[in-house]
Amino acid sequence: LSTLFSNYAIYDKAAEERDFIFKLGNKDKYAQVLAIAHLGAASDAFFQNQSDEELYHINQALKANSKHSDISEIVNIITLAYASTTYARHNDEEKSNYYFKQLNQKLEHKDNQIPFINSYYKLAQSQNALLNTRFKDAEKYAQQLLVNLNKVNDWQALARAYLLLAEI
Repeated sequence: LSTLFSNYAIYDKAAEERDFIFKLGNKDKYAQVLAIAHLGAASDAFFQNQSDEELYHINQALKANSKHSDISEIVNIITLAYASTTYARHNDEEKSNYYFKQLNQKLEHKDNQIPFINSYYKLAQSQNALLNTRFKDAEKYAQQLLVNLNKVNDWQALARAYLLLAEI
């Protein structure tokens, strides 16, 4: 339900719905749910210009990530992409590069045809390239991201892509 509220920018209601998940804590069987809830909260914070809140939830998502789940690899990839992207936007080169390297090791040589995973990867590639002043690469990845987003119905990802292109 929190995702639905977030998709319609009803952030206070989304936060209320996530509060239940946060109260469960980081128990192994709920770790992936907790990580996803923190990523959603980080995304909401991004769209509300709440940098400290965004960084807090990224850190919590990284802590919550668990390998004891059938979706752990997907959640791990999304979490690493969010972390790399967020730290790049906050000009934390060390952390952005660290998480991007981990993400890249997971995806670099895979034929990633899952559109929503690929869009997170392209966003991280572009944002990380921009941070490292590789402007042509940043623009190339951002353009590829826009092509990928034609396959995904996600206004937030599209907004991020256009904001990134405007920054480049």
